[in-house]
Amino acid sequence: MALHPDKAKQIGRFDLINKEEVFNTPHKYFVGDETVLNNPIYDKAFKKILQLHQPKNKTAFLSLCTGKRPYYKSAKWKKYKLLFNGVDFIVTSNGGLIPEKFWHEYIYLIYDAPGRETGSEELAKNKQKKHNFPQLYGGKHYEGVEPKMTTQEVNELYQQKMKDRLIQFFTKHHYDYVYGDYTKEQRAHKAFVEAMEYLKKNNKIKDYFLPAEDIKERCTDLGYLKPHGVGRMFPTLHSLYLKELNEIINKIGKTNQELDEW
Repeated sequence: MALHPDKAKQIGRFDLINKEEVFNTPHKYFVGDETVLNNPIYDKAFKKILQLHQPKNKTAFLSLCTGKRPYYKSAKWKKYKLLFNGVDFIVTSNGGLIPEKFWHEYIYLIYDAPGRETGSEELAKNKQKKHNFPQLYGGKHYEGVEPKMTTQEVNELYQQKMKDRLIQFFTKHHYDYVYGDYTKEQRAHKAFVEAMEYLKKNNKIKDYFLPAEDIKERCTDLGYLKPHGVGRMFPTLHSLYLKELNEIINKIGKTNQELDEW
């Protein structure tokens, strides 16, 4: 889960947005998919990232955010950072594009917008069942958050914002290659492909890469429990997924070859 604001204050940084603006914004505006997508603080933070980011490698490695913060403490990002180097790690989420340098920013420690993509129609259904919204989203801190958009509208907004941000980011910051850690079922996949096709056509990148289209089916056939995986909660930590990811990164970045346990 995202960090509680009190805990986030102990380690959070304010290089992108000043404390006064953040603390004067009610916490409910950092909660929920639709709310975070429409929160102007994250647009302002992205513009600051565009100014401050400095590429270190020729390859960018993009993957979705995780509930655990800072991101490098999550099982997925911890594994990726252990296995791969020679790439710039960038988190993508409804909060924006977040290069590793900014993972300790306060606003990225506290937002809580899980990919349940719950729009107004799901809220109405749950109210009819006498379920309240905090239960639907999993905690009292969701009180006062009322989605107005349908799930489809939220997904389309997410995809448009992600596509626009990707194009802006990789137009300003030069990378030869971009790896997008998105399977075809994820809403980020469409936005990533459309942005990368535009960037490649306009000579902003040399090429981009994705997991194999059938990787999810092949991982499912093997099963997600040991020895192949660590459970369905972490599908990208499946041995087959990591093996093929390793092969891709070997071509466009660097892997820690001494690691033989997948």
